[in-house]
Amino acid sequence: MYILGIHAGHDASASLLKDGELIFASEEERYSKLKHHNGFPANAIANALAYAGISTDEVDYFAFSPSHIFTLKNSLYLISEASKLFKNVASVYGLRSAMTVLNERAGYFKHYRNTVKGEYEFDKKKCFSIDHHLAHVVSSYTCSGFQKGVFASWDYTGASVSTLLGYAEDDIFVKYKIGFPHSLGYLYSYITQFLGFQPWGDEGKVMGLSPYGENEYEFSKLISLNGYTHKINPYYLNLIDFESSFYDPNNIRYSSEIEGFLGPHFKKQEFNERAANIAKSLQNRVEEICLNIVEKLTTEFGSRNLCIAGGVGLNSKLNGELLASSNVDNIFIQPAANDAGLSLGAALELYRRLGYKKRFVMRHAYYGDEFSADELEDAIRNSGFVYERHKDISGTVAELLAKGNIVGWFQGRMELGPRALGNRSILADPRDEKIRDKVNRLKGREFWRPLAPSFIMDGVDDYIEGAYPSPFMALVFKIKEEKIDEIPAIVHVDNTCRLQTVKKEINPEYWGLINEFKKETGIPCLLNTSMNIAGLPIACTPADALFTLEKMGHDYLAIGDFLVKSGKSR
Repeated sequence: MYILGIHAGHDASASLLKDGELIFASEEERYSKLKHHNGFPANAIANALAYAGISTDEVDYFAFSPSHIFTLKNSLYLISEASKLFKNVASVYGLRSAMTVLNERAGYFKHYRNTVKGEYEFDKKKCFSIDHHLAHVVSSYTCSGFQKGVFASWDYTGASVSTLLGYAEDDIFVKYKIGFPHSLGYLYSYITQFLGFQPWGDEGKVMGLSPYGENEYEFSKLISLNGYTHKINPYYLNLIDFESSFYDPNNIRYSSEIEGFLGPHFKKQEFNERAANIAKSLQNRVEEICLNIVEKLTTEFGSRNLCIAGGVGLNSKLNGELLASSNVDNIFIQPAANDAGLSLGAALELYRRLGYKKRFVMRHAYYGDEFSADELEDAIRNSGFVYERHKDISGTVAELLAKGNIVGWFQGRMELGPRALGNRSILADPRDEKIRDKVNRLKGREFWRPLAPSFIMDGVDDYIEGAYPSPFMALVFKIKEEKIDEIPAIVHVDNTCRLQTVKKEINPEYWGLINEFKKETGIPCLLNTSMNIAGLPIACTPADALFTLEKMGHDYLAIGDFLVKSGKSR
């Protein structure tokens, strides 16, 4: 039996289950080359069906999340609630802005319907809609392997809900809902834009900036916490104007109250003391709220297994703090915790509703496209690059890395989620502090942003405090003080790193490379960042990998068993 999960919207994606097991999952951005693709995932669906060798007629059920009816309702809700919530500060102009947002979305829905009709004709009897936050929760709890656990879905909004809390034991028991606009995701996006970054995309940059600052600003003024409920203070945050600015980034309006509190908004991103202090104060307040809520959840429901979902679940620093707390023994964050994971959650929830008890446990994220050796060689030959085929590509690349080269590593199936996990990666030697700046410069990244390590499990305990399996690079850990000088390129300013752990039985190729590097250098890890140029999604195809090599100019690309040297033949 096939179930196709579809998320059409921001971070559009498709996931295909066969008899309850995930066999393919991918984000539309990998094909459209538009980061956080907002629309219908036509290419992701086509590739999922092609992987299985089936047509839409052979799909038994389609699970959609979110329903676009819910999203339209959310816009109407936004107007009605904002007019109440902001009655003391909202203007007629603000309500007009809200109507503009609604009209923009209505136009999008019409385009969406036409796109669906043009691309696919779905049998309505096979189609089911799954609630946004429920899909988030199921994508985490079901995939975790925990028999019992508590869950938190923290997001911007979905079906007028920003947070969903509860516990799970074979079934999902929702206990607490927090409605929009009282949203941690909204607050984080608001401050992201205030700092001159792009909301719904650059929140990770703000997280990376936060360790450079001090907790100077009292963010409890912006968002309060009472029991399980966090509430946005409308005095400081003008929801309507901020929402409309997402559609017109040149028309950003901040209230005098928020600028009186934080100072003038940043017209472009800057690395300075005030920006870092704002980022630090924001991060600390979000951590404070989430730690408090999780403490209550684990106490009330008697489980120390925690499942995290929603866009805020990509905040790896927060996740590390949650794991390090005295209330959590085990944690699971699905690699596509953002809306890209909704297609998976929707498919899994529909499978459960059909009466099936079998649970899919996610042990890796390699569910995307894969290419044969012939396809790889054809792409290289057509590119004009010089290349060789190696019997021992891992040993060859390990030697090159140990000599200071920066190497692209394109192997196997593409990862699901926003982080490269060793199949679409740019790799370097973590021992050389200068190489961090070089990699950031080649990729067009800000100089202050950290780069992450991939550790093989044999040796991670020697370097990482409280090391815990982290296959999806979703957790931040402290590096042991005595080891910092050995791997300076992956150490952030606060002596932390966003860790990926690699197991031989899960990814033998990548494990083998790191193990060969360990033989060369004694270091059981590599610097790992995603194979993409700033502004573009992670590479999907061999052509993408070769384009990245051409534009970035790193030293080599290992693509399958082929080693491609930077610089084309004459």
